[in-house]
Amino acid sequence: GERATPRTEAPASAPASVAGLHTLILQPGPLDGRDTFVSSVGLYRNDNFGPEQTLRVGLRPPQSGQAGEELSLLAFTLERLPPGCEVEAAELVLSCMNTLYSSEPAWVEARAVVPSGARTPWVEGTGCHDALVGGVVWDGTFAGLPDPRTHSARPELSRPDLAAEALDRVQVGEASPDHEREVRFDVTEAVRAWVSRPATNLGLGLTAPAGAPPGAGIRVFHSSESLRPERRPRLVVRYRGAPPLPAADEARALEQAARRVRALLPALVACALGGDWEQAFALGTRAVEEAPFLGEPFLARGLAAERLGFLALARLEVLRSVGCQQPTLVPEGYAALARLSLPLRNPQARIQGLGALTALACERRMEPEVARLYRVALAGDDPAGDRSDWGRHASAMLEILEASRRRLGSEDPALAALPLLVALVHAARADPGAPEAFARARAAWPRHPLSVGFPELPVGPRPAALGAPGPSADWARILVAVGALDAARAQVAQARAAWPDDAELEQLERCLGDR
Repeated sequence: GERATPRTEAPASAPASVAGLHTLILQPGPLDGRDTFVSSVGLYRNDNFGPEQTLRVGLRPPQSGQAGEELSLLAFTLERLPPGCEVEAAELVLSCMNTLYSSEPAWVEARAVVPSGARTPWVEGTGCHDALVGGVVWDGTFAGLPDPRTHSARPELSRPDLAAEALDRVQVGEASPDHEREVRFDVTEAVRAWVSRPATNLGLGLTAPAGAPPGAGIRVFHSSESLRPERRPRLVVRYRGAPPLPAADEARALEQAARRVRALLPALVACALGGDWEQAFALGTRAVEEAPFLGEPFLARGLAAERLGFLALARLEVLRSVGCQQPTLVPEGYAALARLSLPLRNPQARIQGLGALTALACERRMEPEVARLYRVALAGDDPAGDRSDWGRHASAMLEILEASRRRLGSEDPALAALPLLVALVHAARADPGAPEAFARARAAWPRHPLSVGFPELPVGPRPAALGAPGPSADWARILVAVGALDAARAQVAQARAAWPDDAELEQLERCLGDR
């Protein structure tokens, strides 16, 4: 039925029963969840988004420069429903976390996936694309560029067909990470059919209605990979019959999957050492399928993708390895991301690479490699070319990091340090865009030591010692990273005069004396 606002239901947190009426809530996580989205936009047509933490539905407007449609697919297993049960009602409940391109309310329809030959059952996939694609995409035969590595010849992976008639349609208003919306779709008819004929359970599709205006925008929902378990999609089924069958122990299942995957990694490493990168990639894909919540498989597969020449996928895999439920937060992961991203001409890639370097700098890890790569990014041998707009890129990076901070729901000091340090690096290069980026960063994290230590953004080498030993040392490290050794020595000397007993400054002075 058509309705303007979602219905409100009593909170559902566990199976309940009243006089033979039971409520079963299915809310799978990354191990058992099966959901993704596909996109008709440009070169995304043969990209798989299986491991993403979001589902996207709607239309990108022409003014975005990448007009097209995006739709989502979800499937739930009903094995916990007892035989012979009678479904009274069923709802799909989603959490809308953001609206893109338009804040006006937009309709979203839920439809059943129908048999589509080799395209059903559809495969969630592990996030590969182009010639490496292995999961559902908009068009599995897309060949949009001359480079054959960007082509795919997998028609069976094209999106499945959806039923002509919608099960339900809901108007979804504006949402943001600070104001999420819970949206409910009545899918009773589909669930009843699945219970009576289990083979017809091919899942659900969420799509914009036919004839929706091109500027309707995109609605972004949490997926089963979301880092917020309470926001993941859930299917709420009310039925009459026996009590629901017990749920599996999720924590135990995650532990067992992680153990299986880590047992695969030595074989993957052996393939890499032997130069068999195709087999290493295949083992990495198998590991991702087994444990999509674990960071190591993404990192390992990313390094194999790099060796095979798929640099965009390699960079994406490293990002996934540090952003999943059990991330790989090792310095080598950040270094790999920087090494893969900085040579690319894509500004967003360089932003991510610089952010990874700054994370290493915050942790004071792998300092020689950090300094070398900073010089690659910011000095005259920058392979990415023009550096005149790095200040603007720093502002864009602040947007990315602020969204991450909201997602994590915490004032993570290391996360907060990234845009601050990036702005300071730009200041060391006398970049005109740096002051605005730094002002925004200080406003976002006013209590961070770097915000306190830098009441205003210096342009060029700061002539006087800063107001505390820590920021003074940070500024000196930044100057070292961009090769301004004389300025760094002067900064440390001034700071040492003010704080002669500070161990960190003393160590920096010794290091600079050796250069």
